Amino acid sequence: MAIYYVILLSVYLLYKFINKKNLYIDIIFFILIFISSFRGERVGGDLINYIPLYEEISRQDWKQIFQESNKYGYIFCSYIKLWSYISSSPVLFLIGTSIINLSIIAFFIKKYSKIPWLSIYIYIAMGFYTNTFNSVRSSMALAFGALCIHYIIQKKFPKFLICFLIALEIHKTIFPLLFLYPLTKFNLSWKYMFIMVGGAITISYFLPTELINILAILYASSYATLEDTTGGGFSLFILLFFITFVSYYFLKNRLDRVSTVLLHTMLLSVCIQAFAPHFALVTRIASFFNIYMIILIPNLIEGLHYKSNQKCAIVLACILSFCYFQYFIMTPTVFVDGIHTNSQLSIPYKFIWD
Repeated sequence: MAIYYVILLSVYLLYKFINKKNLYIDIIFFILIFISSFRGERVGGDLINYIPLYEEISRQDWKQIFQESNKYGYIFCSYIKLWSYISSSPVLFLIGTSIINLSIIAFFIKKYSKIPWLSIYIYIAMGFYTNTFNSVRSSMALAFGALCIHYIIQKKFPKFLICFLIALEIHKTIFPLLFLYPLTKFNLSWKYMFIMVGGAITISYFLPTELINILAILYASSYATLEDTTGGGFSLFILLFFITFVSYYFLKNRLDRVSTVLLHTMLLSVCIQAFAPHFALVTRIASFFNIYMIILIPNLIEGLHYKSNQKCAIVLACILSFCYFQYFIMTPTVFVDGIHTNSQLSIPYKFIWD
């Protein structure tokens, strides 16, 4: 587990030694991609499904891939097939997915973060990085979702639509992203935000069980038979609500296109998370949207008056996100195959050669 703490420390230390923004981000993400690519086959819960899938598709021809319907999607399976021409080794699968899932996030941070090292720190500490170890396919959809957000900011609808359709085909649960483009046309205000969140809470309270089952089927057909679709997620709802509304308080008098889109994205994550107490897997859907706190929080801090306020806010953000990292990401909560691990199965970390 020590490797994760070393990464967090390196994020700040390398920032102090490397003055060029793009070079710094490239080096950090090279390290993150390396650690992700050469992790052991048991570091990440979903690898138990994806590695056999990679080996299976490497043996199939293209006709079989497109004839057989499966939850993994044609784009993801085609992507796997192309990599398998090089090698059927699972290591190549991890390298390929790590490059796509992380390099797009690196691009997004380069493009929009005003404090890149803090964005990367929050990205790791809030568990978004280690979640790519576990949710490989949804992380790929999230990466293309980041491109969608980029094109929303740039007001390039055709490119947004193309990236959205790719993300949707990879993982259906990213479908709420479609609503974000029209939502960004609305002006942010306290009234508007409270109506959105209040409406989501009200709808979730009266949500019929039948609709919950539809959500389960959208995630995966195997969840259609779940007898218990209720879950927690209330604490995360409070956290997202706090981040979103506090961010708006500090940004409302200096809203630009980037902060407007990111605030709408976070607001949508709060509304989605309101359904989590009724359907636990909604938390995964919300992660497609709440990840943008990695840009919103640093940009908010950078705009604060007085350097002393900025330094205090950076220290507070680091401490709070580290506490989240320590107690929710790095604390073992389950016992799997004789190993104490977390819900992502990302601890203990082992390289593939260990």
